[in-house]
Amino acid sequence: MRLVREAQAAAALDHPNICAIYEVDESDGHTFICMQYIAGETLETLIKHKSLDLAEILGISIQVADALVEAHARGIIHRDIKPGNIMITQRGSVKVMDLGLAKPFQPEGANQSEAETVRLISTQGTVIGTLPYMSPEQVRGEALDGRGDIFSFGVVLYELLSGLQPFAQKSTAATAAAILTSDPPALARFNKDVPAELERILGKTLRKTPDER
Repeated sequence: MRLVREAQAAAALDHPNICAIYEVDESDGHTFICMQYIAGETLETLIKHKSLDLAEILGISIQVADALVEAHARGIIHRDIKPGNIMITQRGSVKVMDLGLAKPFQPEGANQSEAETVRLISTQGTVIGTLPYMSPEQVRGEALDGRGDIFSFGVVLYELLSGLQPFAQKSTAATAAAILTSDPPALARFNKDVPAELERILGKTLRKTPDER
C-alpha cells in the first residue's frame, strides 16, 4: 500500500523542523499513522491575521529550507510544500507537516478552489500536489526530485514577501499555464524592503528548468 510505504519513509526522518511520525500500523482493516502533536497554527493561518516582518520571514524560511535539506539528503521529497503544511509552534519554531505525500527518490550522486489539493492526469500518470505551489515539472507529470520542492518553497517565500501567490490565476488552466510559461512580477512592486541578494536567491528557486535552481 502506497500510504504505508510513504509514511514509513517519512518516519525515518528525525529533524527538529519536521513533524515526527512515530508509528504506521493497521487495525481492523484500517491503516493509521501516529504522529507528533504540535500546538500552534499553520503558516497559512498565521499570515491571514499577522503581517510578518523580514526577520520573521527569514527565520521561518531558513527552518523550512533546513527541513528540506534533511529530507532530500535522506532521499525523500515532499511534493506538497505550501503554507498549509507548515506549522508554527507556540514558541515560534517551524514544523513541516504532511509527509504522507512524501516519496522516496534517488538523490543526485546517489473554478474550483486553487487552494485545494488537485490531481492532474498526464501521460506520466497522476500528479499529486497543490496547484499554485507546483513546479513546472510537477504540472507536466514528470519524474520529480528535490528541485521540485525547491520551486514550491520559492513560491511560499514569494508569498510571504509579497502577500500574493506568484502564479495563481482565476482558473486552474490559467494557473498551470502561468507556472509553465510566466515569470512572477518583480517583488519591488509589492515590497521595496526586500534585499537584492534575497530577491536573487528567490528568483533562482523559481527557475522553470530544474537544473537552474
